[in-house]
Amino acid sequence: MNGGCAQAGVGVGIDVGSITVDEPLVAGRMYLLPPLEVINTGDEASEFEIGVSYHEDQQELKPEKGWFGFFPSRFKLEPGLSQEVAIQLLLPPQVEPGDYFAFLEAFPVAKVGSDTSIGVAVAAKTYFTVMPTTTMQTVIYRAKNFLVGNATTTFSILAIV
Repeated sequence: MNGGCAQAGVGVGIDVGSITVDEPLVAGRMYLLPPLEVINTGDEASEFEIGVSYHEDQQELKPEKGWFGFFPSRFKLEPGLSQEVAIQLLLPPQVEPGDYFAFLEAFPVAKVGSDTSIGVAVAAKTYFTVMPTTTMQTVIYRAKNFLVGNATTTFSILAIV
């Protein structure tokens, strides 16, 4: 039996842990988010991609993957080098107001041998809020936030009724 260790030469890092947009965003507009700096932490040249994923049980709304544009979205890096990736967020005109969350992931596109792939990725947590754009959306948004924020009181009132 061989007691040797497997050694992977692929690695990835980013320069930020989270991106938080402090001001509420408006549907139908385009925004530039802070860029990600992707770093090849491995010891071999690799091709990298940027993508969007979500937390399985997240409470926030999930932005559509197509809302994000990454420039470049795929690139090759030598070991120890980095690539700045610009991030564009394009909100459609009809988007639900509320708090949104997604992971913006950087990962190597690598194959080892003929059948095995390496599943390494790092992600920046990304938070933003879309504000209501019509009076009706504002009323619904505020009522929803009140009901969620006062869930115990709301359920008590509903039980009495």
